[in-house]
Amino acid sequence: MLVFVCYLIFKIFNKKTLLNPKNAIPSKQEFVLKPNKKLDLIARICMVIYVLYSVPYVILPALQDIPYVAKDKYNIIQCKTISHDNVGDMSKIREIEVVDINSGNKLYLKVNYTPIQENQYFTIVYLPHLKIGKIIDEKAQ
Repeated sequence: MLVFVCYLIFKIFNKKTLLNPKNAIPSKQEFVLKPNKKLDLIARICMVIYVLYSVPYVILPALQDIPYVAKDKYNIIQCKTISHDNVGDMSKIREIEVVDINSGNKLYLKVNYTPIQENQYFTIVYLPHLKIGKIIDEKAQ
């Protein structure tokens, strides 16, 4: 992701045009040539918006979590779900709200799991800044 964002920044500031009509299929070359400046401006604006969105919400939290991954020190929480995500039977990324049993803190986490109901008890290992985790134990209570 970081490499892609760096590439976009490079393309935004170092190229005269982002859309090259030579790469377009023959039937679309005239379309790309004619409004090239307008299309180029739209493409640059979209890339700037994407970069501005991805830096604070994806890149910075990922960079802050690198020490945790390098030292293999993930946060472990024993929790109870207070929201549910039970759409579909398959395992997928699910966003759930949990309450830490020990401290009472509420967290929103993304976990890959089968349908999750309210008031289920889990032990989850997660990254503190990205809020992405893995359920390692399900308790029946």
